[in-house]
Amino acid sequence: MKLLYPLVLTAAALLTAPLARAHHSFAAEFDRSKPVKLTGVVTKLEWQNPHIWFYLDVKNDDGTMTEWSVQAGAPSFLYRNGWRKDSVKPGDELIITGYSAKDGSHNAFAQQVRLPDGRRVLGGAIIGARLLAALRRLGQIETHLIISPAGAVTAAQEMGLNRQDLEQMADVVHNIRDIGAAVASGSFQSMGMVIAPCSMKTLASVAHGLSDNLLTRAADVILKERRRLVLVARETPLNLAHLRNMTLATEMGAIVMPPMPAFYAHPKTIEDVVDHLVGRILDLFDIRHNEIAQRWAGLTDEFARQNNSDGVQTE
Repeated sequence: MKLLYPLVLTAAALLTAPLARAHHSFAAEFDRSKPVKLTGVVTKLEWQNPHIWFYLDVKNDDGTMTEWSVQAGAPSFLYRNGWRKDSVKPGDELIITGYSAKDGSHNAFAQQVRLPDGRRVLGGAIIGARLLAALRRLGQIETHLIISPAGAVTAAQEMGLNRQDLEQMADVVHNIRDIGAAVASGSFQSMGMVIAPCSMKTLASVAHGLSDNLLTRAADVILKERRRLVLVARETPLNLAHLRNMTLATEMGAIVMPPMPAFYAHPKTIEDVVDHLVGRILDLFDIRHNEIAQRWAGLTDEFARQNNSDGVQTE
């Protein structure tokens, strides 16, 4: 029996790409039930809109070579996440995980790209989307998704994704105007709810119990049923209204969790930061996972990890 886990995203995105050069829906071109892992040598890289393409020579089990065409995200998004035109060059060996094309051709969508030394040069980085992906990997948690109009605009602007791309990641999708949906009732059993990211407008609506759409009504239900509500509040700096609304939400039982990076984990990419944040969100629901690569074990362990044999001196 699946656990029910209503998950609300006000803005979410991941790296998707079509097979053709035109921009199409991920769901129309790729199959999430067909993961693929490729190790090959880059022969060509195309840095152009709407998506980056790179081509790999991949050695088959019989020793023959097959050329794969792999798509990444939009150049503007990848640039904001640290990619440059020389991040990957012809002759580089890459390890790619992603999804195969539905038509069985040698085309793939790259979810992660690693260099042989383990460094990641590409990966989905938006918190809501990474959280959905992590829950799907667990396989036993049913996700319910609500996307606000502002969230849809954000996904389109930041990632070039349409609403269908996001909806394909969840088990059940609800219209934000459908105030009669299952998640609007306390009799709908669930583990809790995450709003990721949570705008200051949504925070204010939750803090004051407005229930003016399905998103805020579902949050109000979670609070009245004494279930876990996590608000991934994304704003800085904060004014007094923001702080007071956070206080109100906390007093009602919500957990306000700004997406603060854990620098002690020595993140090398934005994706490393996001993976840690997603892991911490899952921790709040006591969900076992492997999203956190390095948990804090104390300064002694940290210095030992850095090959500092002197340890920590305390007074």
